[in-house]
Amino acid sequence: MKLKHNKIVKNYVTQLNVVLNDKLLNKELTESANLISKCIRQNGCVYVAGNGGSAAISNHLLCDFSKGIQEKTNYSPMVVSLSNSVELITAISNDSDFSNIFVNQVVNRLNPSDVCILISSSGKSKNIVKLANYLIKKKVDFVSIIGFDGGSKPLRAANFSMHIVSNNYGVIEDASQAIMHILAKLIIEELNEEV
Repeated sequence: MKLKHNKIVKNYVTQLNVVLNDKLLNKELTESANLISKCIRQNGCVYVAGNGGSAAISNHLLCDFSKGIQEKTNYSPMVVSLSNSVELITAISNDSDFSNIFVNQVVNRLNPSDVCILISSSGKSKNIVKLANYLIKKKVDFVSIIGFDGGSKPLRAANFSMHIVSNNYGVIEDASQAIMHILAKLIIEELNEEV
């Protein structure tokens, strides 16, 4: 049994290592950090959204970007997680439709200097896809973090699309969490460089 467990652990860690070392993913990650840093420098707002495990990552991003970036730079970024209010999400879902939970929160609030981060392991979550379509229509910059086959066309149409090439939800979610942490570190480095 122990040998089987060791194999499961080794296989999982190997998969996670492979996806995080993908050259295209790393390029998109660096470019995403540049875009978000520009937003913060221009006093734009960073919006983030996700469902399920991706909602937890979105809320964690809110914490790490708001507190972490403020403590380690001269900037106090405005960060909003659209996944953060159970009350608001259930009200929109009940009175309208679950696919509207993110779009309804940003209608008439987005500015040209804002950036959105959309996290969807499947890349096919209806509410995330609907938000992506809205952002495309409004010409608002956004980045996506997606897994499996790369998801829907609107999410692949992001300014920068970080595709985690895996069919394992756990690996995709863990990689998404790592990407969030790496983004924060890259943004701190970027904001501390002289412009």
